[in-house]
Amino acid sequence: MNRKQRAAAALKQTGLFPLSTRDVQRALEEPEQHHEGDLALSCIPASRQLQRTAVELAAETAAALEDFPWITAEADGHRVFLRFHRPVVGDWVLQHADDPDYGRSTTERPQTAAVVLGTSRDLDMPEWADLRAAAVTQSLLRLADNGGWTSIRAEKAASWEVDFGLHDEKTKEPSEEPAARVIQQLMEQELITRTEEGYAVPLSGLPPLLLYSRDAAEGEARALAAVVARKEQLDFDVLLDVSDNRRQLHIEQLRQVLRQGGWPWGGQLEHVGISEVQSRYTPTDLLKRTRELFPDAKQAAGVLLFHLLLPDRMDRPPLTPHLLGEDRGGRYIQQTYNEVCYSVSEGRADGSAWPDAVWRVVCRIDDFPETAKTAWERRQPSLLAALMLNLAEAVRAVPPEAWEDADHRLPEAACRVLRRGMFLLGVELEVRAGK
Repeated sequence: MNRKQRAAAALKQTGLFPLSTRDVQRALEEPEQHHEGDLALSCIPASRQLQRTAVELAAETAAALEDFPWITAEADGHRVFLRFHRPVVGDWVLQHADDPDYGRSTTERPQTAAVVLGTSRDLDMPEWADLRAAAVTQSLLRLADNGGWTSIRAEKAASWEVDFGLHDEKTKEPSEEPAARVIQQLMEQELITRTEEGYAVPLSGLPPLLLYSRDAAEGEARALAAVVARKEQLDFDVLLDVSDNRRQLHIEQLRQVLRQGGWPWGGQLEHVGISEVQSRYTPTDLLKRTRELFPDAKQAAGVLLFHLLLPDRMDRPPLTPHLLGEDRGGRYIQQTYNEVCYSVSEGRADGSAWPDAVWRVVCRIDDFPETAKTAWERRQPSLLAALMLNLAEAVRAVPPEAWEDADHRLPEAACRVLRRGMFLLGVELEVRAGK
């Protein structure tokens, strides 16, 4: 349970809020002004349900939280500002971070995720999107394992027919038999109609899915049969197609046809969209430049992978060799990791001071488990990439004298989270000689 979840639980225990604990947690925000506190809660939504004034509810909430010694509350108008007792909360965080399984989560029942790197040949997808899709695929597989799922890496959609034996043993050509079985089931459901293009399945709110063209030269019958075969052989709970954003319509068509055709698990097919990376350079050019900057092959790959996983919403220039020369991504995190590793080896005093700079590191460590879980649930490794960059920046912002007074467990916890978080993104950190 992280600090925001603890605060939400305390607010719920006051008995003043008709909202669920999760809704209370969502309502908690970090104040714009740091001096106002660690978290802020607007009482307007709850006051409407209770038919009370928000100002009155805020004052009563602040008074009720006096029973919780690890948190201080102050009412200001319709808002309640919360400030944590840092030594207590910081000790909670570092105790949990010492667990080897820190950041892992579990599921209520065993589940299987199959992740497929979608084909781009029919879409003329830029090389960058293919490279980014590969990075996201690898990260999703590791995030799934971290979330308690069983992950399976599937090959590109273009080779599904070969993977699952959808080919004729004698001619080695694609077999029509699996597709024929799928077509038969759709015909029994009276879902296939004849159009000018060929045979298709009409869909609600979407263009029809073309199964066969008039000359049988193209169509989605085999792709549909391959998805059915994957389900039969892998028995997945979710099948993720990681590919260019333009494939989303295609995946939606397959989902709807599967559900209409008597395969209720069709909703387990999901699309993870990849946006194009804007760059003046080809992947080959940039990889060459990256190798020049970072002779170690693993580090070069890590720098490039991390940039490809950064969220688009972050303000950053196009991915270029110049940017890598002033890297705030993979190499920056590697350097930060090295420095905190040295801090661990040198040892630190077990102090009690929790200045703002140290507290920000504790907060980012505390955010790790929930962020890793959310990154998997939303299929967005970029959320974890952003946290890793924020954690590195928080560590680098701590002045040397603050480290001396901080809890001796803090550098080691930062090391562990950086290493684990980057591993989940497909990048393995190693300690390197020299600072």
